[in-house]
Amino acid sequence: MEVYFAAGGLDANPRWTCRNINLTYNQLQVKHEKHPIVGTIYILLGFFFQVLYLLALSVIGTKDLLKHSCYKMMLCLGLFDFVCMIFSAQVSGYFYLVGAEYCMYPHLQYIIGSSIMGCFGPVCTLSLVLVMNRLIDFWRPDIAKKLFHGKKTWFWCFLCALYGMACFWKAPSLSFNVDVGTWIFNPLIPGNTYTDYSPMWLAVNNFITTSGICGSYVGFVVLHAYKLRVTQAVESTALQRNILRQAICICFFTFVTTAIWASMVFYDPSIFVLHLGQLCWHLMHAVPSLVYLLLNKTIQTRALRNLRNCTGIQTKVSYESKTSASEEAKAYSSGGVIPA
Repeated sequence: MEVYFAAGGLDANPRWTCRNINLTYNQLQVKHEKHPIVGTIYILLGFFFQVLYLLALSVIGTKDLLKHSCYKMMLCLGLFDFVCMIFSAQVSGYFYLVGAEYCMYPHLQYIIGSSIMGCFGPVCTLSLVLVMNRLIDFWRPDIAKKLFHGKKTWFWCFLCALYGMACFWKAPSLSFNVDVGTWIFNPLIPGNTYTDYSPMWLAVNNFITTSGICGSYVGFVVLHAYKLRVTQAVESTALQRNILRQAICICFFTFVTTAIWASMVFYDPSIFVLHLGQLCWHLMHAVPSLVYLLLNKTIQTRALRNLRNCTGIQTKVSYESKTSASEEAKAYSSGGVIPA
């Protein structure tokens, strides 16, 4: 956003101005093929996953769970994920529907593009901090307590949010073009000779996120195998396998998304890769809600109870379910791995 104000607006900035384009909105629109089916799918998927995330967040934000550091970070991560889904689903879906390009909505796209960077940055850093928190807690609970106990977790979340504000203000904006099917740094303004829009900073951000998360999960697997060997356990418990499944589900889309975005700095990806990047970007923010509700017994049990209460269907949660949920919450707060 700094560029938006530095030159007194976009029209005064030769890299972002559309004032030399002598085409009307309708003339620009007919240049591009509309994708109503793709746009509608993104919009509906967005609403679907947002409802799931609201159910999950209604549980994650409860007082007893927020006593644990991992749930504090999950709450902050969930809020950023929810906002990012508005951009990846509803906004992108609308632009698919109308066949949009940058010069049809220059000011709107610039502001939204900067907002995307302001949300994407904290999601990356929170994911990395969260998985490091789980790894350290699994390895050395005493160190984890010194780093994350009590209000210290909110300090880490604040640093991630501060990084997001820096991304919003300093990072180059993104723009949507229906011909490439995603948000890119080059606004593709007709007649514009500028090409160096992609920042090396983003490649560094994505490389650190990708390698850090994957490295942490590799470390978890190694430590897990070591502990099993030391304790002479025959096989891992069902809870530990469930934890690892959650980690893999979330890590996959985070890895693919950051890898694709990082690659855009070095070469021009194909249209297929760009569309894949758009889909994975949306799933990166959407899939955690599904994983929490399907694989996390604590969230699943309480979310289902909240849903039944809201719909007026009063049912009792079995003692076994409550016990299972309680045990899982304790496991996550000491030595478990919450998906990033």
